[in-house]
Amino acid sequence: MSKIAFIGTGIMGKPMAQNLQKAGYKLVLSAHRGAPDTDLVEGGAWWQRR
Repeated sequence: MSKIAFIGTGIMGKPMAQNLQKAGYKLVLSAHRGAPDTDLVEGGAWWQRR
């Protein structure tokens, strides 16, 4: 399955990212402020520090 970079995992972005993850896509997260969402990382997302 494809790998997707996802920017913005706030109130709107997190559910969208979770749906992509459930569909089998591998996510790459970028967090400009603070740490990434732990639910997504525990689900297998890769975190790229900026």
